[in-house]
Amino acid sequence: MKAVRWRSVRLRMVVAAVVVLGVLLVVAAIGFEQLLRNRLIDNLDASLQAQTADRAALLDRGATPEALTTGAGEEDVIAVFSATGTVLASTGVADPSTLAALVPGTVVGLDVTLTEDDHEDGEDEGESHRLRVATEAAADARRVVVGRATESIDDDLQAARNLLLLGVPIVLALAAVLVWMVVGRALRPVDRLREDVDAIVAAGAGQRVGPPGTADEIDRLASTMNDMLG
Repeated sequence: MKAVRWRSVRLRMVVAAVVVLGVLLVVAAIGFEQLLRNRLIDNLDASLQAQTADRAALLDRGATPEALTTGAGEEDVIAVFSATGTVLASTGVADPSTLAALVPGTVVGLDVTLTEDDHEDGEDEGESHRLRVATEAAADARRVVVGRATESIDDDLQAARNLLLLGVPIVLALAAVLVWMVVGRALRPVDRLREDVDAIVAAGAGQRVGPPGTADEIDRLASTMNDMLG
């Protein structure tokens, strides 16, 4: 009896609906994550471009390169180069020369070794981070480079993944319950037809099945069965 129940049309339809919906949700989640990543990177790039433009404008107004490299965040990189690529000032980056060839007006992704102050032994230890790095040129061709690590973007994406991992199973469970109820309601006339046929078999000739009156395939099946019964 249980085997027959597990092979029921109702259960197969529920399983099929959940599988199809699950595939669609996974594809949608992947697309959403990619869109979110692109949006976060675009926002970060826009912020970096604004920062480099502001610092380049400060150079034009007479600010010193050293003044531009103060106030960097924990994982920020700021460097100022001469028109020939000489490092004039920098902070946060272990080897500023690795940023000297960047083209003004661009934002790129780079793996950069940062300097972090080790308070225990007083030495700087280098650690590589993935950065978005923007470059802008001042009027005298000096260049300002500002970079920021993308760990915050990775953290935001992980938080979104966690929400999706929690939400998708809930949506699938609710969908399974809904499909189970809808399919059960749709198949209810079939159960009544079966019960009528069982009653006719038990009572003998002269009986008729009761059409559900829904003017659909099940209603036409009931009419056909009545025609067959004579």
